[in-house]
Amino acid sequence: MDFDALLERVLGSVDRKAFTTPVVGIGDPEEVELLRPIFDALSQENVSIPRLRHQVQRLRSEGLVTPRRAVILLQTLAAHPACEDHAELARLIGEEHHLVLKEGGPHLASRLAVVDHHRAVHAFLLARYDVALELETRSVEACPWGDSLANILIILLRLNQEPRARALLQTIRETFPTDLRQQVEHYIEQDPDLALLRDEWGAGRETPISAGPVPASHFMTEEGPPCDSILH
Repeated sequence: MDFDALLERVLGSVDRKAFTTPVVGIGDPEEVELLRPIFDALSQENVSIPRLRHQVQRLRSEGLVTPRRAVILLQTLAAHPACEDHAELARLIGEEHHLVLKEGGPHLASRLAVVDHHRAVHAFLLARYDVALELETRSVEACPWGDSLANILIILLRLNQEPRARALLQTIRETFPTDLRQQVEHYIEQDPDLALLRDEWGAGRETPISAGPVPASHFMTEEGPPCDSILH
């Protein structure tokens, strides 16, 4: 794999997108409260995946969440360590792709980037790190955002490419826009898979870590908070 060419694609995508980043998270406070019990339950030790799956399906059937958001929630459940149903995860990603294409609209490109992000997570969970890296790079090319950038760092570390991970991180620190840099900073601070890179932020950090859920490698990007990192 030509890692250098791949990283050039990552860096070039940010330049071409004029340093714009997508909106992340659920903007409706009522919807946040509606889904909070699910997010809280996912962080508990004795989580019941069947019960949470039933809750998500009920919310979908009652029209309280969109079909696409429900599918992404179900992906999170399928990938959770208490479940790890990778075949179901793949099926749900396919359903998400279908819904995105069916809906179309002005957010088509960014939502397809989310699909590629989820496909990368699936590949990572199957230890297909080279495939995961290509998919996350494609996601960043379509829509630069902190979630995929953080996952690229994780994958590079898994592929024993620490020098390239550190080089990418240094570029993010020096040249990327503030909001994108803060997203990555938060991910590094919170995710154990990125602990090796925390010393890179120890000196000279100019901006505080933004508040938010534990990020990196999660399914709820653009759709809401994650349950926890799932690329472990």
